[in-house]
Amino acid sequence: MGHEIGGRVVGSEETVTVFPQLGCQTCPQCLIGLEQLCDNLRIIGVDPTRMGGFAERVNVPLSNVYPMPGASAVTAALVEPYAVALNAISRTSVAGKRVLIVGAGTIGQLAALAAARSVPASCTRTTSLPTVSPSGASSVPWSPSRPTT
Repeated sequence: MGHEIGGRVVGSEETVTVFPQLGCQTCPQCLIGLEQLCDNLRIIGVDPTRMGGFAERVNVPLSNVYPMPGASAVTAALVEPYAVALNAISRTSVAGKRVLIVGAGTIGQLAALAAARSVPASCTRTTSLPTVSPSGASSVPWSPSRPTT
């Protein structure tokens, strides 16, 4: 388990983040740089044949390792989920607008940061909501029986 990886290179103090997608490097998608569309895509920490970020050590191709000078391993581990959130926001016209993000988990909170405005977040798990507020977002109570307007 663990496809969101931040850590240190063995024998070094260098903090790195890891791009978890491993394409086959032979299919047409990989050959044009679109490994995420590879028919044989493997994801470190998801593929049952590869150890992930919860392992004490994990072998990854050097091409998937990115230095994060001065960052903590926790910050480095947040690069992949923040990239997901930033990509989602950048594909819409919501940046700078007031929007509702349903789900106050890691991706939801990072999407609120990426939107860069006070963004209400709704989540059925109330334990997630307090951590949303420091990002400038406000929480909105949600109930499946509550009518939407």
